[in-house]
Amino acid sequence: MATSEITPTVDTPTESAPIAGKDPSNNAVSFKRHRKVFRDNIQGITKPAIRRIARRSGIKRISGLMYEETRGMLRVFLTELLAKTLTCTEHANRKTVTPYDVIYALKRQGRMIYGIGM
Repeated sequence: MATSEITPTVDTPTESAPIAGKDPSNNAVSFKRHRKVFRDNIQGITKPAIRRIARRSGIKRISGLMYEETRGMLRVFLTELLAKTLTCTEHANRKTVTPYDVIYALKRQGRMIYGIGM
């Protein structure tokens, strides 16, 4: 068997890198200094918040393992809802998500919201 050797190539920059805060055409440009790091935001759904939702639905006692399970199910629900919402937004050739996109996505999931005025 013949093996081909791949030699790494080094890219030599032809232009100097732009200075932070300056455009190559010497126009002032604002660059973000720090990039926002997304962490596990589902932990923002706190234990008391889950407990309030459970109380509203009539549950009296909650097992300790139910909090993580609830967060997992909420993550799946929101992921599916956002995917369908973005489908509605892209179909309308828009970049801005409107409340009606969310309502249409919920309607497609079979969770119709009444009283919105559609």
